[in-house]
Amino acid sequence: MGLITLIISAVLTLVPIAAADTAPPAGEPRTVTADPLPTWQTDGTVWAIRIIGDTVYVGGEFNTIRPPGADPGDPAELPRHNLAAFNATTGQPLPWNPTVEGPDGTQAIVRDIHATPDGQ
Repeated sequence: MGLITLIISAVLTLVPIAAADTAPPAGEPRTVTADPLPTWQTDGTVWAIRIIGDTVYVGGEFNTIRPPGADPGDPAELPRHNLAAFNATTGQPLPWNPTVEGPDGTQAIVRDIHATPDGQ
């Protein structure tokens, strides 16, 4: 029994404790941060991003986009249901705001985006 305890103790001392790397070595990015984002944000998940010309299209499962620094529910939020488009140069949202519905009329989640054959 003493040998088993010794082996378990030795294994436990060799296993590093898991922790977020908030102070990595110089030149390595931090993995956890509470820094404010300088970009527009969604109120949900983005599953797809496609750049076509000077437009960045994002698709996913969200209902609004909000400007940098705005809190959820801010009056500056814009309704965008699972699809949004942004100017790639300025980062500003475009007025494009389609309705995405599944065959049964419910809001559909966007998991992929492709350009049409003519590149639009």
